Amino acid sequence: MTSTPVVRERAATDVAACVALMAKTHRLSGYPAHWPLDPAGFLAPEAEIAAWVLDDGRGGVIGHASLHRAEGDPAFEPVSEMSERSSDEFAVVARVLVDPDAQGGGLGRRLMEAATAHAEALGKHALLDVLVTSDAAIGFYENLGWVRIGEVAIHLDRGLVLETYVYSAPGWPERSG
Repeated sequence: MTSTPVVRERAATDVAACVALMAKTHRLSGYPAHWPLDPAGFLAPEAEIAAWVLDDGRGGVIGHASLHRAEGDPAFEPVSEMSERSSDEFAVVARVLVDPDAQGGGLGRRLMEAATAHAEALGKHALLDVLVTSDAAIGFYENLGWVRIGEVAIHLDRGLVLETYVYSAPGWPERSG
């Protein structure tokens, strides 16, 4: 008997499983590019608005996504450079993880839909950033209709710098003619 994966809100009891999933994606897929000093804090930072897990239907976590405030997030920088819009009008989809053994079946799409729908329910437009070297993730987001709006360097602790593309969910900026 196979179980159907379900997207649900992340519970505090899910964080350890999410850290284990993140360790697997780091090892096999290279995300996150640099292992954080505080893995649980990386998954659940103060800027977090909401988070979801993809439950495999048997209680196992095979995916994760979260939504963060745009204020102070590097993903908002290209928006502030191209418009007068306030960071309060945006939210950042982050920490998107899908078990490498479960990829390719639309599970990442379901997590992205949960995050963007929540942003819309809050009256916010979703943004995200992705490493310029993450071809598979870039293709995934572009196939979902996300639009590249800029680039930004993210400065981490330990002197690490990540070069990223910033994407906007479909619908902004508005296309003319």
